[in-house]
Amino acid sequence: MRTETKVQAVIALILAFVIGSTLLFLINFKGQDSPKKEDTGIAFTMNEGESYSVLSFLRGGEEAASHDLLMKLPKETDPSGITFENDPEGKVFSFSVPGISKDYFRNFFMAGSKDPLSDISFDYNEKQGTVNLFFKDFTEVSYSIDGNDLCFDYMTPKEYYDTVVVLDAGGGGMESGAVVSGIIEKDINLSIMKKLKETFSDEIASKKIGIYCTRKTDVYKSPEDRAAFSKAIDADLFLSIHCSSTASGRSSDFSGTRVLYRVTDESGLSKAFADLCLSRLVESLSSKNRGVVAGDENFLIRETAMPIAFCEIGYMTNEDELSKLVDDEYQNKAAEALHEAVIEMLSGEVHDE
Repeated sequence: MRTETKVQAVIALILAFVIGSTLLFLINFKGQDSPKKEDTGIAFTMNEGESYSVLSFLRGGEEAASHDLLMKLPKETDPSGITFENDPEGKVFSFSVPGISKDYFRNFFMAGSKDPLSDISFDYNEKQGTVNLFFKDFTEVSYSIDGNDLCFDYMTPKEYYDTVVVLDAGGGGMESGAVVSGIIEKDINLSIMKKLKETFSDEIASKKIGIYCTRKTDVYKSPEDRAAFSKAIDADLFLSIHCSSTASGRSSDFSGTRVLYRVTDESGLSKAFADLCLSRLVESLSSKNRGVVAGDENFLIRETAMPIAFCEIGYMTNEDELSKLVDDEYQNKAAEALHEAVIEMLSGEVHDE
């Protein structure tokens, strides 16, 4: 009897140990964190329209052969449907491929170097998948399609374009500039700058001139940020757009156009560029010539490394000139005049003067 009791006790202990171990395992397993999508790379777990990182699943550069990045495409992909969007000022390049969805990264891959990239994100909808490449520095991307391979090569702005020009719209965000009769200078500056960029569409398409803007929206950028931006992309010219007003801000008969430049530019190119901008603006706008003026007291003019023209298109405190500054046609004339000045400056002809 005692032997039977001992056997039952041993069996009970074994069962208790097994059950306890099983419960402990289940509790520990349940308490573990779920695999993170950025760690697993399982794109098909995501919800439609959700974006997440796939940078960690970029394969080694040796698989990309002679390109910086290579992406395999499904055989049924129509290359003509692939769209590309480059925003070098925002340090992001995006492309959308029709037909790829949440299963893409389970079946295909990307290969290349991670060095210039800060992240790669992927999202999709019922029609297409979109890949966003985020760069550490200002980067242009050249792309081509070779069979079922989508190939990319990273380039600096100066490698991609023959020359690089920075367009700067004065003010932005909390820096409104002059405000006259409810009209805000920063808005006029930005409007003219956008029109000016559009005039370079042919040069941009042919890669003769790359146009980079310190701001494209109503955001604040400090003079230090603007100067650093132009240096980072190694620009050839810097053109800054502004309006003028009287010191008191009161209405006045004082009017006209003037351009500031950097006197300490020993090459003389800032002065030459300022002269060109002033000449073309006065000729096109029929405004009064207020001359080119030393602008070294201005931080942006003083610290910008390349030739700079700081153009003050007209006086907002002059009622007649203000009505022109907000006129769409007048702004187009100013943009065309500045376009001509940039083209002439880059032609090299002014260097002989």
